[in-house]
Amino acid sequence: MQGVIETLQPGTPAAIKAAYNQLVTVVGAVSARYLRPPHAAHTKRLTMLQSRLTHSGRPVPGLTTHQAKGGEWDIVGVVLSDTERSSLGVGLSVTQDTHRKIYVATTRARYRTIEVMSAPPPPSKRAAGKTAKSTTAKHIAGLT
Repeated sequence: MQGVIETLQPGTPAAIKAAYNQLVTVVGAVSARYLRPPHAAHTKRLTMLQSRLTHSGRPVPGLTTHQAKGGEWDIVGVVLSDTERSSLGVGLSVTQDTHRKIYVATTRARYRTIEVMSAPPPPSKRAAGKTAKSTTAKHIAGLT
């Protein structure tokens, strides 16, 4: 895998294609499974990985509440649904699983917890003129 990571680091489309071909070779050595030639639909995750590798800033870990249990960060960003936000407003109950998860998510910060608002997805050509509903992910991210 280290070779694939190194191949992605130049940050070019050719590097993504080369990394995909390396993965095809590795998988082909241990499996009879046929993997398609490089195509944007099959290399999307490599493109996202490449973006993280070539980003000059510090990476921000995105964790589920379960993954974050026991962890602590200076600043924590939390994405809440309308229902979760309302629950915080009236008080959490230790008997409700969702409320316990909200508690874990919002108490992982040493100094500050902030709510990260999800952006609506860009309008698609098919949905032109329609209002898209935004979705929320129930996770936290350490923003240190």
